[in-house]
Amino acid sequence: MASLELRLLGRFEARLKGGPAIDLPTKKTKLLLAYLALTPGEAHSRDKLCALLWSDRGDEQAHHSLRNALLALRKELGDAEPPPFVAERETIGLDTDAVEVDAVTFENLVAAGTREALEQASALYRGDLLEGISVRDPPFEEWLFYERQRLRDLALRAFEQLLVYQQEAGELEKAVETAQRLLKLEPAHEKTHRELMRFYADQGREAAALKQYQHCRAALERELGVKPGAETEQLYQDILQRHGGPPEKVASPAAMLKQAPRRWAAIGGGALLLVAAIVVAVWQLFPSPAPPPTELALGEAPALELPAKPSIAVLPFKNLSGDPEQEYFADGITEEIITELSRFRNLFVIAHHSVFTYKGKEVTVQQVARELGVQYVLEGSVRKEGERLRITAQLADATTGHHVWAESYDRDAKDIFAVQEEVTQKIVATVGSGEMGQVTRAGQERARRKATDNLEAYDYYLLGLWYKERWTKEDNATARRMVEKAIELDPEFARAYATLAWRHYWDWFFQWSESPAVSADRAFELAKRAVALDPSDAHPRWTLGAMYFWMRHQYEEGVFEYERALALNPNYADVLADWGLVLAFLGRAEEGIGVIENAMRLNPYYPDWYLWGLGTAFYNAQRYEEAIPALQKVQNHTADTRAYLAASYAQAGRAEEARAEVAEVLELDPEFSSAHWAEKQPYKNQADRDHYLDGLRKAGLPE
Repeated sequence: MASLELRLLGRFEARLKGGPAIDLPTKKTKLLLAYLALTPGEAHSRDKLCALLWSDRGDEQAHHSLRNALLALRKELGDAEPPPFVAERETIGLDTDAVEVDAVTFENLVAAGTREALEQASALYRGDLLEGISVRDPPFEEWLFYERQRLRDLALRAFEQLLVYQQEAGELEKAVETAQRLLKLEPAHEKTHRELMRFYADQGREAAALKQYQHCRAALERELGVKPGAETEQLYQDILQRHGGPPEKVASPAAMLKQAPRRWAAIGGGALLLVAAIVVAVWQLFPSPAPPPTELALGEAPALELPAKPSIAVLPFKNLSGDPEQEYFADGITEEIITELSRFRNLFVIAHHSVFTYKGKEVTVQQVARELGVQYVLEGSVRKEGERLRITAQLADATTGHHVWAESYDRDAKDIFAVQEEVTQKIVATVGSGEMGQVTRAGQERARRKATDNLEAYDYYLLGLWYKERWTKEDNATARRMVEKAIELDPEFARAYATLAWRHYWDWFFQWSESPAVSADRAFELAKRAVALDPSDAHPRWTLGAMYFWMRHQYEEGVFEYERALALNPNYADVLADWGLVLAFLGRAEEGIGVIENAMRLNPYYPDWYLWGLGTAFYNAQRYEEAIPALQKVQNHTADTRAYLAASYAQAGRAEEARAEVAEVLELDPEFSSAHWAEKQPYKNQADRDHYLDGLRKAGLPE
């Protein structure tokens, strides 16, 4: 039987079984006990605990502080029987049988998922983990941040499911109470606002339902800068009509919004600014189907230097289903694992574009590690048969050639999301051991993004990803239909909205749709919706940032979203490369060069548009002799890449080579006009635009 009871959800409280609360002497003793309690049965090295809680002190002083904290804990908990501590010479832990921890019990109850269990879990969640406690040690701060978010997300899931149970039982009063608790945790949870509106309306309390709509609208605007979705608006109109008009003494939504504090500036309306033919031509580099030049030398590339932090490449999982049409599913799983791993800022994760150059090739782990410059390589396979799924994964340390971890999963297909998360956590726990273990582990239980739990929706989403990579008008339309079906099956699937936004973006960009302006508006609204549904996912954030910058030239809003995306996913190579390109147009070219070079290291087999971005940044930084080789390496030139190359030659005093490039530009675009071309570039500063125009004129391009 447990001798020690710990309350960590909400305010910290420790007590011997059945006794009064114990007043521990210092904050660090509380935090040490809490950390050990959240990993019951696990032995932690003393070095690790010192690095976690006393990172600002020397080794000897940190160990002295740890000993003092343990002495204080033993003194206060000396009457506990059985003793809670399991201390060895080098390690410390807590006996699972001796300690009862509300947070651990809470997790187990949520995992059970029954109504009774969720009601108990709801009662246990009295607030955020270690509420009111903060500490200045960065490793512990990071661990505490992610643990708090993880448990908060579990609470949200518990409340959501409990709400369903209560609705099914017709217990409206209990459901209202649960919904209100959920909204305290996440004020912008639009679905719950709608449920409350329906509850109130079903009780004949239309005025309360209309008020709830106003709360919803204000919360979405305050937290995310967006408006309610179509379903919420329709419900509001239905209730309003039933009520017979707006309720008296209730502020209008517009008035509510005027009073609400805003996280960032409101998104203005105005005419849509189309990027001119120059930018269209530039972005045509994105879908280049040709292999990158580095792929031609696979197996011959020199070894890249290993990064300072743990580094990993995830090879494309093999499709063992015996059905070539299931290839998209294996590729999708690979990409999802890469995306999840890349969230950990203490890992170095190779981008999917580079690892997919090995798809279908017979290569060794050592070859991959040498060519991509990583220590660890993950290989795997997928067999999907009906409703069953078998996934194998093995992690190899290429420096030794040994497999350090291997696992196989035989699950229902609906468990794919849990398997992906488990693989990610196993990898992080494995490669994050040693000196960086305490830091990397802090990210292991990260704040979960709101993925779908609908397998059919996920299947359509993966099909959409498969078709989008083919870069034709027809395949873009097919991808759009697939993702629309995913959203139809799960209207809360944030990443599907972001992917659909890109499909409309390219319809606008390449003039594939009958009304590009409508496509642009649709892309922007879908991107905003994706962020509203999941502001913690980097992909929707990047999508919205790109829409702001490239479509609307709203620089401040675009920068905000790019920075949020990279804060959420620092290894996202495509976002980094795009961000470096954006910086080149914002007057921060030197900074942009470093960002793009970092993206190239994360994605060694980068696509053409990385080179265009790097060449543009070099030109804007007036480093012409470096811009020239970057732009020369572009395999699929457009008038834009040729124009930048011509301008670079001219500014470098290489007139003959500049004239040769001018001929190439005019062959690609006989109507080329330097003034028009420079005007349509998305430069924020006129001086940068003038510098570009000067290069075009010096090269001899027509005015």
